[in-house]
Amino acid sequence: MASKAIPTKGNLIAVKKSLALSKVGFELMDKKRNILVREMMSLIDRANKLQAQIDDAYTDAYTSLQLANITHGYSEEVAYNIPVEKSLELD
Repeated sequence: MASKAIPTKGNLIAVKKSLALSKVGFELMDKKRNILVREMMSLIDRANKLQAQIDDAYTDAYTSLQLANITHGYSEEVAYNIPVEKSLELD
């Protein structure tokens, strides 16, 4: 409200009504904020669970890829790059 209001009974009543409305509005906004924070926290928990599932799926997929590379010859190419040790003789 304007700081240079004329100090009359009518203005006092109007300011009191405005203050009461502001307090009610503040309480409603505070309740809304609390509800939104709770909702956001539940969404964060849900996102963390989904992230854990995705991490598990990637871990399983990477393990399967490693196994496939080993069994289907990927390691064969690596083995050819390692020099053969000829100093050992077996009887």
